[in-house]
Amino acid sequence: MNNHKKKLVSVIIAAYNVEDLIDRAINSVRKQTYEKLEIIIVNDGSEDNTLNICSEHELLDKRISVISIDNGGLGNARNTGVATCVGDYVLFLDRDDYYSKKDLIERLVDDAETTGSDWVVFNYELKDAKGNVKCRKSNDSLDNMYTAVWNKMYSKELVTSVKHPTGVYFEDIVFSLEMYLRAKKRISVDVTGYSYWQRTDSIIRDKNYLRHIDALDIMNAFLDDRENHYLTTEVRAYLGKQLINHFFVSLHKFKFSDEETIDKELVTKFDLAFNRINWCFSKKWYISSIFVVLIKWIMFSVKYGWPSPLLGLVNIIRVKTRRLG
Repeated sequence: MNNHKKKLVSVIIAAYNVEDLIDRAINSVRKQTYEKLEIIIVNDGSEDNTLNICSEHELLDKRISVISIDNGGLGNARNTGVATCVGDYVLFLDRDDYYSKKDLIERLVDDAETTGSDWVVFNYELKDAKGNVKCRKSNDSLDNMYTAVWNKMYSKELVTSVKHPTGVYFEDIVFSLEMYLRAKKRISVDVTGYSYWQRTDSIIRDKNYLRHIDALDIMNAFLDDRENHYLTTEVRAYLGKQLINHFFVSLHKFKFSDEETIDKELVTKFDLAFNRINWCFSKKWYISSIFVVLIKWIMFSVKYGWPSPLLGLVNIIRVKTRRLG
């Protein structure tokens, strides 16, 4: 383990207007048992006291560097951190989350070095303001991969091979896929050390259904850059699951919007993306077949009317889409 401790780990935190939570995030890194860390905090144009809090930590811990940039979004802030870091491995910590196990990074580095892996995934827990906690297991298969970058550790060589999409929401969808496909060796570590804080004002929980157009644009751009032979059934199934998830979530959010008719651009782009992956939603053909019928019926209903039973159906199945076989 002593040889492993020679490796420098860069932890990148993109911070924007989180004066109430950023202290907890930074302290969770500073208290890690693995001490050879480079902690890069990118202040993304915060308008509250976030920068001052980060600067105070910088004075207390020489491992911390604070970079201030104009507000450009999460992807741009992460790219800034990656361009600056010099670690052998890189972790991303979201501004409102924190590491719940003090030996998390030590475990990750130990397993990465022992196995020679450049992509390491680990478990996480979901927490909300009501005190509810849900644990989520992770593994090294694309079929069950959560799109977030924060429950994975990457080698510096791997993470610098692709940039995060900028100026968009849901940028992790394709970045995480690229990291997975480019990795030389992937492993999963059975440790739950990341606490994902579900804020009521987060991007994912936002009620603006049109933001999901960004997810469609990102996936269509990915498909533009790939030849058909590159799009294996595994890759198509991954993209199909993302499309289904964003399709149902956007319809669910539309239900609570003030608009009477759904935006046609959203429906058109979903239809294009579904066709480009050959309506593949699972490596199991019968599951894909079921969803083809379901999605086509719903899209037809959206285009030519909105039957009231449809809203109930969308509400029921929107939370089930990540459990496809």
